[in-house]
Amino acid sequence: MHAHHSLQQETLGEQARLLHDQTRDTLVAAPLAWLLLSYVLWPAVSHSALQWWLTLRIGVDLAYGYEIIHFIRRKPAATEARFWINRHLLILTFSGLAWGLSLPILSPASQLYELLLLLFLCGISGANIIIYAVVFRSCAIMLLTMWVPILWVLARRGQALDHALALAGLVYVVVLLSYGWRASRLLSARISARLENAHLNQVLQHTNQELERNNAELHLALQRINELATHDDLTGCYNRRFLFNLLQQEQQKSLRYRHPVSLILLDLDHFKQVNDQHGHLIGDEVLRALVQRCIPQVRQTDTIARYGGEEFVIVMPMTEESTAMMLAERLREYIASQPILDTPPLRVTLSAGVAAFQPGESCEQWLDHADKALYAAKAQGRNRVVSATQLNPPAYLEHAS
Repeated sequence: MHAHHSLQQETLGEQARLLHDQTRDTLVAAPLAWLLLSYVLWPAVSHSALQWWLTLRIGVDLAYGYEIIHFIRRKPAATEARFWINRHLLILTFSGLAWGLSLPILSPASQLYELLLLLFLCGISGANIIIYAVVFRSCAIMLLTMWVPILWVLARRGQALDHALALAGLVYVVVLLSYGWRASRLLSARISARLENAHLNQVLQHTNQELERNNAELHLALQRINELATHDDLTGCYNRRFLFNLLQQEQQKSLRYRHPVSLILLDLDHFKQVNDQHGHLIGDEVLRALVQRCIPQVRQTDTIARYGGEEFVIVMPMTEESTAMMLAERLREYIASQPILDTPPLRVTLSAGVAAFQPGESCEQWLDHADKALYAAKAQGRNRVVSATQLNPPAYLEHAS
């Protein structure tokens, strides 16, 4: 109900704007109209009466112009539309009377000039009906105030021609009123439809913006969910679940394309002592710092994942075990060469086990080979790197037997 009332109010406001805009255009041409009429009737009317009528006509047009300029400058809201339309109609009443009083005031000396005046007023009425059809009351006021005085003068005369002219004028006014009524309803319906479409477009635009915001929030939420599902909360690297999926994919690629793939299993030496001496918060900082140190040292195609506790796995596609050993050794030296944390100053070392994927083994077996190599590195004094092939016998051969 409120929306319907609001639409009616906006339609009325648009009608007020169109009414003033179109009337402004007529005021530009109005002087041409009454000057032309004065020129045509000059030989057949009293010049003093013509001057008096022109003064009346000019005064009404000036009042009209002031009202229109005031409306355009103020740009009133739709809630003020009814007031401005009524104000406009009041001035229109005097404008219509000024035209309608032209016959009794000017009183042309011959019927020919009188007929010319009536034809001129018919043209004025027909032209104005198009302009004022935006508000039907303006059509009715314009026609009635213009033609009632004329029809009254013609009807009071006793000649048959005057009666015929009065009847024809009455029919003409009725036809114009009927046309104005239909045109007004059509224009009002079009204005309402245009405003309603504009409202619907605004609602649709607002809805689309809401959907875009919701989609963006949903996308971020899905990204966060995916990140939580695949990444380790503490260090930000990939987690154990993602690691096993990745190992399976790399195994399939290795078997299909016959290219090597290796992994490095890292473990911080004496990490329990770090937690015992400095607390678990410092231990967490050490793990985060370790990942941040490793990221720049590996290739973009390599993947770092947390295997569990202080153990991390680096998966290296298209890499022989010897090349993986070189990277692991470089990481070991890099970590041992400088403090892992500045506050408190803390140094750590790591041990690593390296294993290349062997056809026929599972992910668990592949990791077990790297774990055996890591265990050997620990047993040999820590802070070192051992590969699965360095074991005696090699871990994968031991498993096969």
